[in-house]
Amino acid sequence: MDDFLHHLPEFIGNHTLLAVLFVVLLGALIAGEVSRLFRGYREVTPAALTLLINRENALVVDLSSPGPLVVGEQVDVYFSSEPSEQAQTQ
Repeated sequence: MDDFLHHLPEFIGNHTLLAVLFVVLLGALIAGEVSRLFRGYREVTPAALTLLINRENALVVDLSSPGPLVVGEQVDVYFSSEPSEQAQTQ
C-alpha cells in the first residue's frame, strides 16, 4: 500500500486524462446516489405496488407513452377499490 501511494503522483502525471475521467465518473456516481436519496418519490417493485394499491388506496399515475394503447384498446380506464355494479350483481 505504501508503494502504491508513492507511485500515485507519477501515475497521475503520466495519465492525466485517465485520472480526470476517473474523478468525473466518481463525482457523477456520488451525485446520482445523493440525488436518489433526496428525491420526492420512491421506486417500488410490482409486489410492493400491489400491496400499496390493495391496502393503502394508492394513487397510481401511468407515465408511459400511449402509443400501443391507442390501437384497438380502451385507453381511459379508471381503477377503483370499490367493487363495480357488475361484480355486485353476480
